[in-house]
Parts: sequence; C-alpha cells; structure tokens
Amino acid sequence: MVYFKKAVHWLSAIMGRIAGAALVVMTLFIFVHVVMRSLIQKPIEGTFEVTGYLAAVAIPFSLAYAAVERSHIVVDIFVRKFSPQIQAVIDSITGILGAALFVLIAWYNAFYATKLWQIGDVSTGLRLPYFYFVYGVALCSAVMSLVLLIQVVESLVRVVKK
Repeated sequence: MVYFKKAVHWLSAIMGRIAGAALVVMTLFIFVHVVMRSLIQKPIEGTFEVTGYLAAVAIPFSLAYAAVERSHIVVDIFVRKFSPQIQAVIDSITGILGAALFVLIAWYNAFYATKLWQIGDVSTGLRLPYFYFVYGVALCSAVMSLVLLIQVVESLVRVVKK
C-alpha cells in the first residue's frame, strides 16, 4: 500500500505541475494578447480558444494534487461535533461516493474522447482535436478516484487503531 500511495502521490504532483504550467502559460498568453491589442491593434488570433484549452488542462490536472495536499474547502460545521470515529466513518462514506463519482467521470470521458477521436472532431478556429483534452480529464478523474480511495483506507485505519 505504501508504494501504491507514493506512486499515486507522485503522479498527482506531476499533474499539479502540469496544471501550474498551464496556468502560467495562460496568464502570459492573455497578457501578450492584451498588450498586442492595445499597442499595435493586432490581437493574437484564437486567444479565446487557446485560453479555454489551457483552462481545460489547468483545472482537472490540479484536482488530485489539491486532494493529496488536502487544500480543498471542507465545510465541517456539523461533522466536527461528532467523535473522531464517527468523523472517520463520515469521511469514508463521502470518500467512497466521491471516488465512485470520479470513476464514472473517468469512464464517460474516456468513452467520449474515443468517439471524438473516431469521428475526427476538431475545433472550429485552430482546428485542434478535442479528444486529447477529454482524455486528459479522464486520466485526471481516474487519479482523483485513486487519491480518494487511499484517503478512505487511511481514514478507516485511523478508526481501527483507536
């Protein structure tokens, strides 16, 4: 389990770096676009489309890393009033439901990306294929489900040890 956890956390960290790089590139791209539009009245063509693609990388690729770091917002106004054992059970239930949801998201996106690939669907402006980005969402969702399952196991181990 330790090696599996390390591998999933390593993959999550790599995906987090990819998300950060996409965010930096998106920021620089928009900055250059605004400067070019303001100074020489010649904006970069396809800025809206490229920004959308970079957001489609930045958002899903950051999910698993944020989950590993536990940097998501947690609303625990009611849950923190329970005993640690009950809190761990609630964490386990929500983790299992979350993992199941992300497995479904991964499966559907992989299926959808395959369909996009088969029909050769591309964007209207830059003629970039969509399926790469949809496969990326599928991969990120699968890794997110693994992170959640690891957290469920850790939560249950805490309950058993107490």
